[in-house]
Amino acid sequence: MKKIVVFLFCIFQLYSLIGQTGPGGVGNSTNIKAWLDASSLGLSNATSVSSWTDISGNSNAANQLTPANQPTFFTNQINGLPAISFDGIDDFFDFSSNITAGNVTIFAVYLSTKTSMGSLLTTQKHSLRTENNKVSARYVSPNNLYRRLKINGTFSVFSLQTDAGLTSGFLNLRDGNGLNTFTRTSLSTATTSSIGKESTLFLDGQIAEIIIFDQIINSAKRKIVGSHLATKYNLTAEQNLYAFRSTNSNQVIGIGQEADGNQTVARGLDSLQISNPSSLDNGDYLLVGNDGAGFGTSTINIPGSVVERWNQTWRVDKTGTPGSVDLEFFLGSNNFATNTDYVLLIENVDGNFGNGGTFLDLAIPSYDAVNNSITFSNVNLVDGSYFTLAETSGEITSIANGNWNSPGTWSCGCIPGSGELVNIESPFNVVVNVNSSVGNLIIKTGSSLTFSGNSTLSTDGDVVIQAPTTFNDGTIAFTGSASSQSVTNSSGSTISFNNLSSSNPNGLNILTGDWSLSGSLQITAGGMDVSGANSFTLTSDATSTSQILPSMSGAFIGDFTVQRHISARNANFANFSSPIQSATVADLDDDLILSGVGGANGNAIANGGGIFRSVQTYDFRNDVHVILPSLTEPLVVGQGYEVYLASTASSFNGGTVDFVGVPNSGNSFPTARIDQGWNLLGNPFHSFIEYDSIKTSVWIPDNYYIFNTDAGSYSFFDGPGKPPIAPSQGFWIFKIPGGNKGVDFKESGKVSSTSSAFLRKKRNNRFELHINNDKNSFTHKAEFNFDVNSTSRIDENDAFFLTSPLETAPAIYTISSNSSEGLVLNSLDPLEISQKIPVEIYAGVEGNFSIKAENLEKIYENYSCVYLQDKHEGKTIDLSVDESYSFFSKKGTDQRFNLILSNNFEDCEDLIQMKGVTQTLKHGLELRNSNGIWHLDYTLDEEQNRLEVKVYSMNGALVINPISFSASGSGTWPLQELNSLHGIYLIQVISNDEILNKTIKL
Repeated sequence: MKKIVVFLFCIFQLYSLIGQTGPGGVGNSTNIKAWLDASSLGLSNATSVSSWTDISGNSNAANQLTPANQPTFFTNQINGLPAISFDGIDDFFDFSSNITAGNVTIFAVYLSTKTSMGSLLTTQKHSLRTENNKVSARYVSPNNLYRRLKINGTFSVFSLQTDAGLTSGFLNLRDGNGLNTFTRTSLSTATTSSIGKESTLFLDGQIAEIIIFDQIINSAKRKIVGSHLATKYNLTAEQNLYAFRSTNSNQVIGIGQEADGNQTVARGLDSLQISNPSSLDNGDYLLVGNDGAGFGTSTINIPGSVVERWNQTWRVDKTGTPGSVDLEFFLGSNNFATNTDYVLLIENVDGNFGNGGTFLDLAIPSYDAVNNSITFSNVNLVDGSYFTLAETSGEITSIANGNWNSPGTWSCGCIPGSGELVNIESPFNVVVNVNSSVGNLIIKTGSSLTFSGNSTLSTDGDVVIQAPTTFNDGTIAFTGSASSQSVTNSSGSTISFNNLSSSNPNGLNILTGDWSLSGSLQITAGGMDVSGANSFTLTSDATSTSQILPSMSGAFIGDFTVQRHISARNANFANFSSPIQSATVADLDDDLILSGVGGANGNAIANGGGIFRSVQTYDFRNDVHVILPSLTEPLVVGQGYEVYLASTASSFNGGTVDFVGVPNSGNSFPTARIDQGWNLLGNPFHSFIEYDSIKTSVWIPDNYYIFNTDAGSYSFFDGPGKPPIAPSQGFWIFKIPGGNKGVDFKESGKVSSTSSAFLRKKRNNRFELHINNDKNSFTHKAEFNFDVNSTSRIDENDAFFLTSPLETAPAIYTISSNSSEGLVLNSLDPLEISQKIPVEIYAGVEGNFSIKAENLEKIYENYSCVYLQDKHEGKTIDLSVDESYSFFSKKGTDQRFNLILSNNFEDCEDLIQMKGVTQTLKHGLELRNSNGIWHLDYTLDEEQNRLEVKVYSMNGALVINPISFSASGSGTWPLQELNSLHGIYLIQVISNDEILNKTIKL
């Protein structure tokens, strides 16, 4: 680390070095004809002034060789700064050269105490005069004074702008933030340029500074010069662009833009230049000022990774969004480190670089030997932030195995933090066991970095990984803001992240080598660019799947490999969607055996002949499936696709699909258009999404369907407990007529889950009828719900039946009273005493079928009896006795069943209305309560009957041992076993020819 003796700052040397740079960083000797600043004279108080030095670089000093006419220099006149006083009688200066410019912008910081007319400044063509509470510009032919009100006896920032028109022109007079505009008369023709005198008029007042441009500078430059002067002298500016005059009021410089032009490079009388704004637009400004502490170095208020810094600090005021800038420091004789050890020290909280809130721009700066300058490029400075030039302390290295937050792990005997340069050396393993911070990080060959649990390592610098590394836990977060960050893989193997996040507004770059991520990825600002890497894979396997948490729009640049694992299952169709932009069928063909797309596996023969087409989507406008016949067919973002999965004729062995491209992110997807009827959509995100989040209106149903490959039918999901839709999952919705026609996929709809399942199964806990057969493994179910707002007609609580693409799969569904459409969810009004619901089946093959009832306890909450009526066989099955019914069916659709529900057994008999029932309903069995004890009254036809009483809870569980006894004729049997029960129960009594079901409260 090189040390160089640091010389104290000398203002005269600095002026000599950069004397051609203007106020606020605006202009130079080519367009500033004179710049007179009382602060540059360095005289003692009450000293007569014979020459006022011009610091513009043009050597046009204002002189007075006659002692009696010399103005007087006074210290501490305005904001602690000096001014030159004129007596109003005979004090004045003449410029060395007459200033002949016609186009001018003139600034003056002055006060006048004279009530009668006086002179402030005269050039060949322009004259400024003072009088009581006014400042005036005088022009001729005819003589005219153009006045601007001004408070007498106070300093202000005054400016004049006019053009070079000989006989007329525009004229703007500003005092502070006030403005008068005029059309002037002809220019003057004075032979001498003077300060404080015109003919017999003299100035009674003080002048702190005068600046004369020989051009009409644009409004952005004018506002910057005005803010520079207003900050310096603590006065009112045309527009206050710098708010930190109390602490950092020295040498304010700035860049900015308005509609009439811009200012993109600024230096001023300082060692700092700002330039190259990345996104300057009208109304955008970035101004900085320093604290005047000078260019000696300090070892106090510095972070652990810094040896020393310049005493002088700058502070930033941003207006609008000027973007990032380049910062160039001219070292002169004030260099204090080797070129590569300089860092930019930035603090965003309180200006103390040693108490946290500090970070370093760790990118190695560029060095210019001609200018002896150091440049930091693409620096994003936060509004209000402080910065200075510093020397790094070099590297903090690991010296032992240990935790990150243990001082004994590190060479510095400290805990590394934000902005620190850290090397993990071989053979040591460092464990991030609590949330920690770092600047630049290098994981050397032979070393390792691991995480304990969910700890986060935040870095505001760059990361280089030289050792093969798998982060099985924890999060690496890129949190810098001064410039973009990068992470480089030089290990020769794949680096595997668990969780990765970036909030850097300038972006994150993944460079060289191969990368993977198994947990969560989240990019909230700046974007993530992987185009510099060999590969970046978002992994998926049988146990878990990576995910992209809510991120910014356009979060990703470059091709990612987005994996999606598919579990083993029966050969069948599955619903898919694309998680990337510009996906095609080819993304599926290289991982799956596809037919009919011109892929590597050729074509399979469909039943009945012809090519089997294994990839299709659905055209909602024409209500037809559409075949995708080639590998180049696009997979449209937000659209669903049906893809046939098969490894053999009957099974799919499982595997992983790789989508290669840019992952979808943000809320900028076109709204997925849908129409009434069936629509096949697809989750566009590599993340689970909540179905309710995509709804744009009440016209979109509260339910969706996903094809169940094992069952061979569509699973139906609705209600507040429905599962989220998995990554790369296609799904169906049925839209009723009317209302808006769109669904929106939003980042806010994402649900955090790393489940590898395409579908999380849930139990609705509704009453259901399931159907299967003995010819194949396919199944289907119909569900029933109870809601007082429902009717026997189709309503918003119902859900339609979606036909399986498999001809051999069975189906069961109900028919409403006003439509022939099948329903897989039929919502019923529980206030109806009795109900008879038509049940239709579809048999894809001829054979033996079975219908099984599940969750019968949901029926018992509303009805005492539940029967399945087979109209073909003339049978009625009490489902509370036998939950399953077997039958033979030919292939085809058949409305052969009724579901009968009632609270009254006579109504059940009336609804059945047929002979040959398997259980005859009689009224020889009754339950009654007498004096708190339940009794069974019976009247039996046969001489000897065996009676059995069973008691069920509402969830269908048997709660006591069955009560069994023999009886004949008429009689009563006390059921004292019920006395210990409290609650609602289903009582079932079975005799030789009768069954009684009754729900009672005990």
